[in-house]
Amino acid sequence: MEQFIAENLEYPESAAGVTGRVMLQFQVHADGSISNIELFDSPKNTDNPDLIAEAKRVVGLFPKFEPATINGQPAEANFIVPVVFKKGGGKGGAFRNDVNAARSYTDEKGRSVVEPDFADHGAMGLRKFLFRYLVVDPHEKNFDQMAGAKIVLELTIDKEGNTKSVDIESSTCKLLNDKAKTIGKSMPKWKPGTIDGQPAKMKRKLTLVFEGLRENSGPRVVKK
Repeated sequence: MEQFIAENLEYPESAAGVTGRVMLQFQVHADGSISNIELFDSPKNTDNPDLIAEAKRVVGLFPKFEPATINGQPAEANFIVPVVFKKGGGKGGAFRNDVNAARSYTDEKGRSVVEPDFADHGAMGLRKFLFRYLVVDPHEKNFDQMAGAKIVLELTIDKEGNTKSVDIESSTCKLLNDKAKTIGKSMPKWKPGTIDGQPAKMKRKLTLVFEGLRENSGPRVVKK
């Protein structure tokens, strides 16, 4: 999906020199089709109608998704995609930025560190994997507390890409803590993190935002 966006999104000439992020929200139906593509958030620097229109155009080209499920049954849910525009123009003149994207950095010892990444298509693949597990059943007794909840996990991933432990770093809804930990433990193998090019055991943060749709409701914006 990340490659799909990069290959199809074109930088509008009218927005030359403008850089920044446009976040779109859309509804994924039980059959995997999408609709109701709307602006979720756009900082002032990207509050440009041509950038927003171009981002919507590309999202409208998305192939069908694997739908979310409630009690094993396909269900409608919202999906949020951040699209980041950078200088350069033309096709590929944009890239995505994701809170769960793997980071690369130099640590305090001067070593080159690359965090573990989702093995199947990186950040976008991770987003699609998590999507099916983050829908709150509208019949839940505590639906209002759960919908929009944000939980940050700290995973320990070994040199082979296996998740060895899952801890809660922060949570806005303790009722979902056990479910969040179960999601963390169910992750498939990661592409291992590296230190100076060598696989290494390390910790990795994973942010989960639980989405809730009331029956017969339109798109719902998750809480920040």
